[in-house]
Amino acid sequence: MNFSWKTSCPSKNELSNSKPFTAQGNEWKILISNKYDKIYLSLEYLGTSYFDIFTEYVITVNDKRTVRGNFQFSQMYKDFGFYVDKVDEYNISLSISVLSGHYDSREVTGYVGLRNLGATCYINSFLQTIFNIKKFRADILNCEPVDKILVLQKLFYKMQIEEDPLDTTDFVLSHVWDDNIHLHQDIHEFSKVFFDTIEKESKKKEIIEDLIQGRVTNYIKASCGCTRKIKENFQDIQVEIRDFFNQKMASNLEESFRKYTKPEILNETNKYRCDEHGLVDAEKGVLFSKLPPVLFILLKRFNMDFETGEGYKINDYFEFPDVVDMKPYCDEEDEDTTKDTIYTLYSIVVHKGGHDEGHFYVYICINNQWFKFNDTIVSKVSKEEAMFMNFGGKHPYKKHTKEYSAYYLVYLNKKEIPDLLYREIPIPENVMSAILKKDEKIPVKIIAQDDIRMYNGPGFHNLHTFDYSLTNYKEVCLIDGDDLRVFKNKIEAILNTKCKVYVFKIEDKDEKCSSSELIPFYSGVVDLESNYFVYKSYGDINFNQSKLLFVKIFKDDVWCDNTVPTNLTLLFPIHLSGTLGDNIHSLIEKTGKYNPGIYLESNLRKLDLDFNLSNLKHGDILIVVDQDKDLQFIDFMTELTNRMCINVTCRDNSFTMFIPREIEAEDIEKTIQNYLSDDSIVIVDNIEEEEQFKTANEESILEKNGKNLNSRTLDRNSLAIGFDSDRKLIYLGQSFTHIDYNKIIHVHPFVVFENGTVEDLIKKILVSPFKCFSSLQQYNLQDIRIVDAINGMLYLKSYTLSNKFTSQGMNVIQAFPDKRYIKGAYYIGLYKIIGYPFFIFTDSETIYEFREEFKIFQKLVKFDGNEYRELYNEDRMSMFGDETYLLIETR
Repeated sequence: MNFSWKTSCPSKNELSNSKPFTAQGNEWKILISNKYDKIYLSLEYLGTSYFDIFTEYVITVNDKRTVRGNFQFSQMYKDFGFYVDKVDEYNISLSISVLSGHYDSREVTGYVGLRNLGATCYINSFLQTIFNIKKFRADILNCEPVDKILVLQKLFYKMQIEEDPLDTTDFVLSHVWDDNIHLHQDIHEFSKVFFDTIEKESKKKEIIEDLIQGRVTNYIKASCGCTRKIKENFQDIQVEIRDFFNQKMASNLEESFRKYTKPEILNETNKYRCDEHGLVDAEKGVLFSKLPPVLFILLKRFNMDFETGEGYKINDYFEFPDVVDMKPYCDEEDEDTTKDTIYTLYSIVVHKGGHDEGHFYVYICINNQWFKFNDTIVSKVSKEEAMFMNFGGKHPYKKHTKEYSAYYLVYLNKKEIPDLLYREIPIPENVMSAILKKDEKIPVKIIAQDDIRMYNGPGFHNLHTFDYSLTNYKEVCLIDGDDLRVFKNKIEAILNTKCKVYVFKIEDKDEKCSSSELIPFYSGVVDLESNYFVYKSYGDINFNQSKLLFVKIFKDDVWCDNTVPTNLTLLFPIHLSGTLGDNIHSLIEKTGKYNPGIYLESNLRKLDLDFNLSNLKHGDILIVVDQDKDLQFIDFMTELTNRMCINVTCRDNSFTMFIPREIEAEDIEKTIQNYLSDDSIVIVDNIEEEEQFKTANEESILEKNGKNLNSRTLDRNSLAIGFDSDRKLIYLGQSFTHIDYNKIIHVHPFVVFENGTVEDLIKKILVSPFKCFSSLQQYNLQDIRIVDAINGMLYLKSYTLSNKFTSQGMNVIQAFPDKRYIKGAYYIGLYKIIGYPFFIFTDSETIYEFREEFKIFQKLVKFDGNEYRELYNEDRMSMFGDETYLLIETR
């Protein structure tokens, strides 16, 4: 999108604003401010998104100055700008585009990002800084590949070759660089630990000393002619911005160096005592006597209020140059120090936030191009963003102090830059062999709360049998001998949680997982052959007093024949103590069931309110049932255990049925025909009644000589079927309540003719055994449509009765009432579509009314096939046409 603006220079302390303009659904404006005759030009985002809006821009001022780069706008970073020369008129041209879809840092910049494991942004920023100093990288890759050095070598090698952002878990956790990935820590402290560790582990002190170690000379020159000098090594320079009394020390780097090296005069009542001449006047000071190739400079922005004992951050304005000459601050008597004193700015680590929390990211300059390394995202940016925006201080035209400012600077000796940044990095054969050697890691399955939510089989999980729906799980890769500390840290990284994590070993009493016990895992080495359940909590829990239980809810809903039921649903795990009566109000509140009955799943016993929960074991299951549904519940549980899942495959499709365990072999085919409403169905392989076969993990329940389904081979409870070539398998759900299609509880398979009409399909639905379609009878057939939708795509098509049915995705049967309907979908990030798109029926006239009607408070965006436009409350719903989508932000 291109935008031009001509304006005159604003008067002192005034602003000039362009009219707002839109680029791909997002609104911006350009403004120029004049504060104390300093002219600042800004591109300001006017939207409300908390997600980053990743842009590529080119700004040209008066055809003389061009600034280009990428910038991530959001509610947190609303403006980008820079100072310009003061002239009477400004002619500003802007080209801006919003980058959507997958952003490939490696392809765009040549560099790859690092994943934030929770609060490891400071580690990522430091690693990117030190990795891109090729001399250091080469030194590390030439060390003996052992222990922590090998871990760093592997990470550096992956940073050279991998295409996608890297997981630093092994580096951060397994080797104890940091013991808590969720604790906000300081990059300066981490760098000191890092360099100390490299010295010890590599047994090559020169790697660090030759790279970052310098020396200062503390001197006293007495008027009597005597001189005293003491030399000290340093690995970084710490610059005071304010003193202990919160008094301003300096506002730029050169001023800080001048004050640092300015001599102190010792005279009058503060004379120097010379060993030979007694009390004399003297000059006391410090000078640099050796400068390292890489100069780390810490801007001390964190301070302590000694009255309150609380820490605070100093966001004062502090300027630093891109080139600094250290000669004025060096010892002139040391010839080596004064030879090569020109240093070039290489890295700027920025901290955003307060004293106890925040975020680190880093800007690095390579080949005169600045790059921003912000965890997983690496982007090309302008010098204006990297340097001038990070001096800190008050915002150029807003009434607040910036939250972000430069914290850690790295300068490189100009003469040394070719060797530091652009040298070749050969990897010795023994190191490469060690890097490529795969660790003998064993995946250990963990089940978290989100993996089992909405599970509808017996027990609280199912990893083994295919008789019921399988639950999800995650894998943590461990090495033999890893203990609970390593295990928990890796779990926290995978779950990306700051909660306290409790780990339980799962002991399954049978292969169906319907009788499992949880054993608290408090310490020791991880059993790599076991599975584990992970419970998260913000507080401390004593599981010697509380029991970890699972809560299910029973609903007496329609259960379609031979379909996996959704009547029994696992809602959540919970830790409880005391009696059931002590906790009944909490269960009522969490389940929404008033005055329910509580059953224990293991024996279907109904519990009294005075039942002591300490009599249960960890992992027991409580089922919440409406008081008048006891008989239906018992019947359902009996039927649930008497049935099993089978996976039916046909061509490239498959579906699951839930059929009686004791079904006769000759009845299977007829059951599937009725289920699909098609008599042409045949089972592809023959059933031999005498064959002795067993379903997966079901040896204990089989009849040795029976003719039921259990006497037939089922590969993972699977059957293959076929039907005539002029037919196809489709999936159909119903949405008569006009909810979005992603909330449809279940879909049913049908076999239909390739060239059939919607009317043919509806007639088949009317005679199908599926009870959930019974509500179809209340609608006029002319109002019924079949909708075709594709997951993750903006594809949505509706078919009327006379249309030929050419399905391309999931299908929904839906009534279309006499009201406006628009197309909707959910998205995340840079407009990535999540789930199925759907039709929305509404009488609302404005976006405000629409939000009120559907209780939607997320960001809304209009997409017309060409550009994205953020929607505001006053926008009219009439703007939506047949090919326009309303996108709803989700997380």
